[in-house]
Amino acid sequence: MAQLGFLRRLAGERAQLVLLIGAVGLLVLALAGFYYFQSTASRNQSWLQTAKSLSEDVLEVGKIVDTVSRGLAPDFPVLLAYVEDYNDAVEGLAAGDPELGIQGMPESVQQEVAALSAAWAQMKVVADDVLVGETPYLRTEQNVINISTAVPEVMPFYEQAAQKLAQRGAPPGQVLLASSQMMRLERLQNTSRRVLSEGRDAEALAAELDKAGKDFSRVNRQLLEGGGLDFAPLRDPSIDTLIRGGATKFQGLEQAISDISLDSSAVGKLQSSAASLDGESANVIATAKALEQALLD
Repeated sequence: MAQLGFLRRLAGERAQLVLLIGAVGLLVLALAGFYYFQSTASRNQSWLQTAKSLSEDVLEVGKIVDTVSRGLAPDFPVLLAYVEDYNDAVEGLAAGDPELGIQGMPESVQQEVAALSAAWAQMKVVADDVLVGETPYLRTEQNVINISTAVPEVMPFYEQAAQKLAQRGAPPGQVLLASSQMMRLERLQNTSRRVLSEGRDAEALAAELDKAGKDFSRVNRQLLEGGGLDFAPLRDPSIDTLIRGGATKFQGLEQAISDISLDSSAVGKLQSSAASLDGESANVIATAKALEQALLD
């Protein structure tokens, strides 16, 4: 009897052990399922966040470059950083990039990833054109400042020359010619500013500026030499000194005008690229949104 009781207790304990093992097994499976679900949800959320940030970041690129339309230099170092980071992020979408913390997108959305990559490739070409124009743009910006600074220094020479010519009874045409140099200087200053301030047509405006500079130099020679006009060359030493002094001061402007003309092609290309960036960024945003939606579906 004692042996029978022992066997019954042993059988009962084995049954409890089997139940316990089963319960533990179920718990392990439940925990594994929970962690798998959490991991999958976290990964999906990470993909969604990546797609969303790609839409937002490309807007920042557009904002940086938009300053060109207002005649202001974009923040080139910040633009370069955005372009490089964005490019790395897009390249990491397909296979992932552990250094950036980007997991490769699932096979189900690789078509959308490819569309985004293609749209970004086109936009990057435009953004790179803006970056390439950094040195000519900044040099032009400085030359415009140089002209604006120099013009007020040259003006008084011609104002005084015109006054003295009038006082000495010079021919009206000669007085008018000296006075007109001040208007030419103002035109030079305004045109130089427009090369950047209008945000477009840099080459055409630079050509206009170059012509204005040549006209100023031509009139200067006419004042000093007569040049076949209805008045003789200047004979008054004080007036001659003023005109020559103005011409000497103008030499600094001539260099700035020449530099602006040389850089105008590169600046014009930068302006054109900056203007087209809105359309390119819209394409990138659209494909990034499509990727985001594909991840939700």
